[in-house]
Amino acid sequence: MDIIQGVSIISIGEAKGHNIFVDQQTLLEVKACAEQYSGGVKVNLDHGAGIADIVGFVNNFRIVGSQLLGDFCEL
Repeated sequence: MDIIQGVSIISIGEAKGHNIFVDQQTLLEVKACAEQYSGGVKVNLDHGAGIADIVGFVNNFRIVGSQLLGDFCEL
């Protein structure tokens, strides 16, 4: 299983195309939510993909500076 460490999940600033601004509180809330998934958060090939297109998962969430990072584990 290949692992890519330190993948950016979300960053402080404008969330382009979503009409919202991500701040430090957003990072904390997304991290807390993501940590509730035992085994990590599943990653799809793209936003519209179905369950058959799951390519891996992200775990080991941490905030570093202005980013929420995690480790991507390929299936």
